[in-house]
Amino acid sequence: MTRSQMVLWSILAVLLAFAPAGSAWAASASQVPDPALLLEANPKATGAKINGQLSVFYTLAAPAAACTSISSPTVDMHIALQMWQKKTIDSRTAGRLVRSQCYFSTSAQRTAIQQLIQDKLNPLFGYSTFQLKDAANLVQDENGQATDLDPWFLMMDFTLAAN
Repeated sequence: MTRSQMVLWSILAVLLAFAPAGSAWAASASQVPDPALLLEANPKATGAKINGQLSVFYTLAAPAAACTSISSPTVDMHIALQMWQKKTIDSRTAGRLVRSQCYFSTSAQRTAIQQLIQDKLNPLFGYSTFQLKDAANLVQDENGQATDLDPWFLMMDFTLAAN
């Protein structure tokens, strides 16, 4: 990890740790009409309610992966999660770098995010399984250069039902 990446991750961790539940980006209108539908949420899922915020920063990766779509760039996913059960002041954070993903492969990205949640759910909250109950306020930006200093990003709020 380069020094600039370490600085960016440190800043992101601090921002996530101290961001209020209704942060400015979360209060904006979602760019996707129904993110819960897109991400296969189950609004009837039962279990302990865990709220959270997801941030994914994308930077171009080398070498390129063999993506099925010729126009799909290969990216490294920098995933950051902030999750809490009752109050944001009691939040827990987690992060992971997932290298060489096909940018247009939403199923591979969903799997990487679900795996991070699954890996952290028990150590952070004591639960072993979860379902996505809701997703909202999805905001993304693909106007950057997909570099460390100007990444593409996706951010959203979510609610899990954990057991």
